[in-house]
Amino acid sequence: MLIRIPIGAMINSPQLKRFVVIGTSLLLATIFLLSTSRQNLAAPSIFDWESNPWPLGSLSQNYSNIGNPATEFSFTFTGDTSRMASTSPETNHSINGGLSPPQNSLFIAARFLSNTESITLTLDLSLPAGYVSFQLFDIDGNGASVIDRVAIHGSDSQGQPVTPVLIANNPACVSVSGGVATGLCSVNDNQSDGNITANLGAGIKQIVLNFSNASASPAVVLQNMALHDINFDPMLPTPTSTASLPTYTPSVTPITPSPTPTNTLQPPSTTPTNTSNPSTSTPTGTTPPPTNTPSSTPPGSPTPLPTETPTSATATSTDSPVPPTPASTSVPDSHIYLPLIFKQ
Repeated sequence: MLIRIPIGAMINSPQLKRFVVIGTSLLLATIFLLSTSRQNLAAPSIFDWESNPWPLGSLSQNYSNIGNPATEFSFTFTGDTSRMASTSPETNHSINGGLSPPQNSLFIAARFLSNTESITLTLDLSLPAGYVSFQLFDIDGNGASVIDRVAIHGSDSQGQPVTPVLIANNPACVSVSGGVATGLCSVNDNQSDGNITANLGAGIKQIVLNFSNASASPAVVLQNMALHDINFDPMLPTPTSTASLPTYTPSVTPITPSPTPTNTLQPPSTTPTNTSNPSTSTPTGTTPPPTNTPSSTPPGSPTPLPTETPTSATATSTDSPVPPTPASTSVPDSHIYLPLIFKQ
């Protein structure tokens, strides 16, 4: 047995054309998204305190043209700033975190009267950064009256909070939990045991550091720490072009299925020429009225039964209708013959 599958019908199938349109659109969208995400990447950059000094005593500073693309860094001190030492804030290398040779960092020192007082340093970026990393030096304590505590958190360009990942250089001297680092032992200013590294991602736009004394019975003594250089990956601005993806328009109009063919052929008429008036309609299913046409039926022959008038307006014969002939198709007579083998 052979099954004939018209190739022309397969090629001109509306479903096949729809599949081609969808596939092409998905491919173009994928290429567009990949190119856009690649354009949003930038080379790693660094905010270096050697090149961007902080004047002594200032509570806010702005630094422009940092990295590529150019990003603005805006720093602001708030909170109990009256508790800050006269030597703070300032860039120097009095606390160097064990670096050799020593490098500049932002020195912060204060004398807190209680554990409810604190100083907050807020950093705002003009462009979101895909990744930010920095070190804090000299987070320490004596376990009693002086316990350095630094709480760090960030937020992205949508204002959603971002918790940093903190890593202590020496967990025996600095405890980290979530975004909070707490000093456990006394560390010299030129040692790295009090260092922690903070890592933040997810399009950072703002970073906040809160410095305080976590002791239940704080002593009014000088507490200090230092913020070292800031490494970041700037993100390129999102393109503002409103150009849309190219659309695919089929060059061939999809084939519309033909309506069910109707029988418009008229069979040869066998109706006698002398019949009732054509203008007079004969009800369907009733016996035609008698006419004056002489009967051609021989005497004694049975009278033929009346027939129903066909309901089709195109057929005038009472004979059996001729089966409809399907309308011709423009599809080429190309077929695939598939043999079917029946196993007994």
